[in-house]
Amino acid sequence: MFKRIASIFHTETEEEFQMRMKELDQDLEGLRQKQPEEVAGTPEEALYYSLHLGHALDAGEQATARRLVSEMLRASPTDAHFRLMAAAAFGRMGDEAEAVAQLGVGLALAPDNFALHSALARRLLARGDTSAAEAVLEVGWGYYRTHLTKRDQQVKRAEYFSVLQQDRAA
Repeated sequence: MFKRIASIFHTETEEEFQMRMKELDQDLEGLRQKQPEEVAGTPEEALYYSLHLGHALDAGEQATARRLVSEMLRASPTDAHFRLMAAAAFGRMGDEAEAVAQLGVGLALAPDNFALHSALARRLLARGDTSAAEAVLEVGWGYYRTHLTKRDQQVKRAEYFSVLQQDRAA
C-alpha cells in the first residue's frame, strides 16, 4: 500500500512519459483495428466509435459516418452519451435537424444529463431560438447545481449560462 501511495508522488521522467504515450498510441491503434462486435458492451465502445467517427468526419466520409452512428445507436439505443456523440456527428455533417432530434432522444433517456441540455441550447441558439435555449438551460441548471457546493453555484451558473452571452456577442 505504501508503495502505491509513494507512486502517486513519483515525478515522471520524460523517458517514462514518452514510453507511456507510446503504449497509449499502441493501445489506440489496436482499438482502431477491432470490429464493432469486439468492443460491444465494453468500456472501450464509446472510444471506439469516437475514434472512427472522428476519422470519417475529418476525411469527409459522410456515408461512413452515418453508418457508424447507425451501428453505435443500434448497439446501445438507450445510451445518452452515444446520443450526444451522434448529435455532434450530425452537426458536423450539417444535419442540424437530426442533431437536435438526437439531443431530444438523449434528454428523454437521461433528463438529468446537463451536458445534453447545454448542447441542445447551443443548437437552439444557432437557430435563433433564444427563449427555448434559455428554458433548456434552466432545466439543465436544475440538475447541474445539485452536484455543486453552494459556494460554487454562483460562479458555475455564470459559466453554464455564458453560452447565451457568446451568442449575443456573435
